[in-house]
Amino acid sequence: MSSSCCLQKISFLIGSAVMPLVVTFVQTKILSPDWKERYAALIALGAITEGPEKTKFSEILVPSIA
Repeated sequence: MSSSCCLQKISFLIGSAVMPLVVTFVQTKILSPDWKERYAALIALGAITEGPEKTKFSEILVPSIA
C-alpha cells in the first residue's frame, strides 16, 4: 500500500509522464499466473488515475477503434 501512495504522489508531480512507465508495467503483469503480480498491476493503475490528464489517460487505456 505504501508503494501505491508513493506512485500516486509521483503521478501528481509529473502528470502524464508517468503513463508510459505504468502502462508498460501493467501490460507485463496483468496476465501473470501469480495473483500478487496481477494485484500489483491493478494497484499501480489505480494509483495514477488522478495525476495524468484525463484525455491522455483514456488515449492510452482505450485504444481507438478504426
